[in-house]
Amino acid sequence: MGARRKKSKKRSAASSQRRPDPTVFFIDRNLGRSTVAAALRTIGEQVEVHDDHLPSDAPDADWINLCGVRRWLAITRDKNIRYREWEKASIRASKARIFVLRAKNLTGEEMGKVLAVAVPKMQSFSNKQAPPFVAAAYRDGSVKMLEMSWTN
Repeated sequence: MGARRKKSKKRSAASSQRRPDPTVFFIDRNLGRSTVAAALRTIGEQVEVHDDHLPSDAPDADWINLCGVRRWLAITRDKNIRYREWEKASIRASKARIFVLRAKNLTGEEMGKVLAVAVPKMQSFSNKQAPPFVAAAYRDGSVKMLEMSWTN
């Protein structure tokens, strides 16, 4: 009769680490309602669309706050979002993470393709960069921080 082997009471590192929250992308109304969202869903991303959560005429500060509170990655085409004081205040207060699509004259399908290529870089960027931030996603799929002045 052999001695019983003692079981470790310590949890393994693999089971004790918390899994990261899944990335959710929020599509601003200026990217359309379905085509861009469908392109991101096709590659397996979780997507929320502006008009499913807010009235179509809601101020930008409303969706910025929603994204910050829920920790969603927001995608917009509004390149001036980082200059308007009330939007900057919302970005800062809610610790929003915003990506501005910087590619002109694209159809919804083309925007979806560009963003599908940029998604891994956007996710990596947001995992490394503390919020709040506004970054750009470019036609070639690259992502770059945009300069912001947080003071008036």
